[in-house]
Amino acid sequence: MTKFNSDIILYGGPGSGKGTQAELLVKKLKAHHLDMGAEIRHLAQGRSELAKRVKAMTNTGRLIPRVVTKQIVRNYLQLASRQPILFDGYPRSDAQVKDLESLLDRAGRKVVMVYLKLSVSVIRARLLHRANTQGRPDDQNPVVIKRRINIFQNQAKKLLPYFKKTHRLIIVDGDQTVAKVKQTINQVLGL
Repeated sequence: MTKFNSDIILYGGPGSGKGTQAELLVKKLKAHHLDMGAEIRHLAQGRSELAKRVKAMTNTGRLIPRVVTKQIVRNYLQLASRQPILFDGYPRSDAQVKDLESLLDRAGRKVVMVYLKLSVSVIRARLLHRANTQGRPDDQNPVVIKRRINIFQNQAKKLLPYFKKTHRLIIVDGDQTVAKVKQTINQVLGL
């Protein structure tokens, strides 16, 4: 197995295949997987006031407060070994990038971003398909889908140039088969 010594941010719009590709990369690298969406959905199932607020935010397509996501990452980094970490669904804003890089710097870790690029029309189609096959409530409402896509596009305008400028952005065409996307990611990462 190839020794890969960076953490990876798997980035893409909703429905871009991040979860599927994350599972494949985690296996390949024997990496830890921080799936922010799953962490947030798990948190939203609780009965606390925070859980109720988080659930309301996810059901309307709004982003979770930075303080919550930062604490999730901080807790995860404390449990992680020296194996690579795959960040799935995080960071999504320049403020979250600053939080992540600060936490990684303190831990002596570095990160690259792999961006699964898709058109808006493909994103919409995938979300509607996922709503029908997986029953995800956040994928069923066209207004919520539109809001999530708009949020993603606005944030991508800031995040992608930052990682490109720092020479840590890898762009992969996400509108291919799962196997082809996996092959492309493996090639660009040298795995």
